Amino acid sequence: MLTRLTAALLLLAAPAAALPQGAPIEPLRWEVPYSYPDFIGTPWSVAVGDHGAFTIVGRAGPEAGLDLHAGGSAQPLWMERFGTRSYVIRVAAADHAPVAAAFTLMDVDPDPASSLLEARLRLFELEGSISESWSQAFATGSSWYWDAGGVALSDDGAVVVGWWDLFDLGVTRVVALRRDGSLISQSDLPMKNSGYKTAGLLLSDDGMRALVSENTVIRLLDIPTGAVLASHSTQKGIPLTSIAFSGDGRRAVAASWDELVVLELSLIHISEPTRPRLV
Repeated sequence: MLTRLTAALLLLAAPAAALPQGAPIEPLRWEVPYSYPDFIGTPWSVAVGDHGAFTIVGRAGPEAGLDLHAGGSAQPLWMERFGTRSYVIRVAAADHAPVAAAFTLMDVDPDPASSLLEARLRLFELEGSISESWSQAFATGSSWYWDAGGVALSDDGAVVVGWWDLFDLGVTRVVALRRDGSLISQSDLPMKNSGYKTAGLLLSDDGMRALVSENTVIRLLDIPTGAVLASHSTQKGIPLTSIAFSGDGRRAVAASWDELVVLELSLIHISEPTRPRLV
């Protein structure tokens, strides 16, 4: 059983070495060496959830799959492998709930000489026995960038959002699902420049809004309806390099190579969330 108590006991059981006065503090608990130094692939993805009770790891390379660790333990409680045709695995964790999610991008073409990529969302319930609650494909196609996709979870795990750049259609698909796997909304956002992948998606704490960055444009997305509430393009047409989003979903900051944009989204009329934010 994976609980906060399990994580706390693991941390308390770890021996604490005495440090000489003035000695530097070494925070490293453990590390897992990469077993395939010659393999060129996507970096690992990690997330910590439920107040630090668990860590979920998305592996790339020949051992592509997921590992779940309790607290700071080096030994996985659970693992799953997806095979050598798995190209991208991104993970997310709910801050205040025993829920984790994964975005996987796999080649599902039966012909090994060709390729058809499938973007899929997976949700995991971590209370009691660890299990995959559901797995849903939300797009198929090809992508110039295999890592142009990802997943996000609301703080309470009630909303999971996945996204993938569909270069075939010239859109970024954003799909939002409830914890039980039912659909909330789906949006196909036109890509401004087909040669640039989406820089990222950030979800507000309550899961009601998402900030999506693509090339020179940032968009505020209303998750319940899938509608774009606001958008902004960089003045000089220079691609965005980083975005930040306040937890309440009312302030966005974006940076490009020579421009900083701060958007006060509180000036936009947005209905209040139907459920309170967790603190």
